[in-house]
Amino acid sequence: MAHTDSPRPLRSGAGWFSRSAPIDHSARPTPSAAASLWADLQHVFSTLPHLLSDRVHLLTLELRRAVQALAQMVGLAFVAVLMLATAWWVLWGAFAWLLVDKAGWSWGWTALLIAAINLAAAGGLAYKMLALSRLLKLPATVRQLTTARMDPENFAATTSATGSASSLPSTAPVPTTAAVTARSDTL
Repeated sequence: MAHTDSPRPLRSGAGWFSRSAPIDHSARPTPSAAASLWADLQHVFSTLPHLLSDRVHLLTLELRRAVQALAQMVGLAFVAVLMLATAWWVLWGAFAWLLVDKAGWSWGWTALLIAAINLAAAGGLAYKMLALSRLLKLPATVRQLTTARMDPENFAATTSATGSASSLPSTAPVPTTAAVTARSDTL
């Protein structure tokens, strides 16, 4: 169809809704098609509860298995921590023996040195945990969800110029995956 600059003339009568044009009755559904559609809809609605109950049953079975696996993981982690603690005590005992027997230190100074090293390491780990705890608040997501709203005039001007609100400028920059990864690596 060729494009013309002149507007299309209206039909006579009641405008576009006039009965001057013939009505195509072939597009109207036949009674058998409507009955078939109704039967299909009834079948969908009758099988929907079964489909949902099967999915819920599967979910409960998988959640039960996941809880059992989590319990096993916690138990194994507890045993691993006990083994690591035992190895840690043995290593510090060997270090203390070396300091007392080979270097001539007293047991008091050796115990004080070992306690100071362990307390300094625990302090460093606590500092790292506090730094990581800020990430649990999901700061980038909260920033994006709580950005300041734009005033209505600016919103209307931007959407009319672009045709959509998706190109609106954000008040807070969206961090990229690389930026989030680099930030977490520096903590």
